[in-house]
Formats: sequence, structure tokens, C-alpha cells
Amino acid sequence: MSEPGHDLEYFERTPIVHIVTMSDAGHEVVTPIWAVVAHGHAYIRNGHGPGCKWFGRVVRAHAAEFADGERRIPASAEPILDPDALDRVDDAYRAKYGHQPEPLALMLAADARGDTLLITPQQPRHPATGSIDHV
Repeated sequence: MSEPGHDLEYFERTPIVHIVTMSDAGHEVVTPIWAVVAHGHAYIRNGHGPGCKWFGRVVRAHAAEFADGERRIPASAEPILDPDALDRVDDAYRAKYGHQPEPLALMLAADARGDTLLITPQQPRHPATGSIDHV
């Protein structure tokens, strides 16, 4: 069984997390992305603009899974608009990824701030099945 503290630790300690979304054809798509923890909550952002497929799938589903080896972490995903929360997320991105200034700048841009999602781990439903596409 998945434990909330252990799930949060995954987002905190893992430099690049693997988000799992479902393609329109019903295949799992695993995408490497950045994630941070700020004030005890996990967050992700889209730094690739409005055509970003993984982000669109997460927004439509209000959910995603994260792959930590064989372990899956199902999570809800909700937009964050509060300026103070967004500032805390900015600070968390700077602290975790400050050694990568060029990609970090994308994650701190106004568009990326507007594409910030609160990730709340949920209890696992069942083991994953089907084919997986890695991007």
C-alpha cells in the first residue's frame, strides 16, 4: 500500500519524476518531468507551452499516475492560481533546479506559473496493465 509521506518523498528526492498519462488510443505514455514540494505539497508545471500533450491529458483527467520503478503513485491534479502559493512553488523550483538556469527560466515564466498543478497522491487502485509508450 502507498503511504502519503513516502509518496511526497518521491517528489522531493527525485530529480526527474515520470508522469504516466493515457493517450487517445488508450496506451500509457510515460514522460519525464520536473516536480517540487513546497510547504508539504507536491506540484508540477508545464514549461512547454499550450501544445504540451502530457499536460493537456492531465488537465482533462484532473489526475495522473507517477512511476517510481515498479511502484505507481496515482494522484489528483488541480490548478493553482493563488499568487502566494505560486511564489512558494517558484522558490521550490529555484532550490531544486537552480543548477540548471536555462530550463529553470522556462519553469518560472508567466506561462508556466499559469500551468501549475497541485498533485495529491491517492490510494492505488490496481496494478498497471497494457502497453507503455516512453517519450
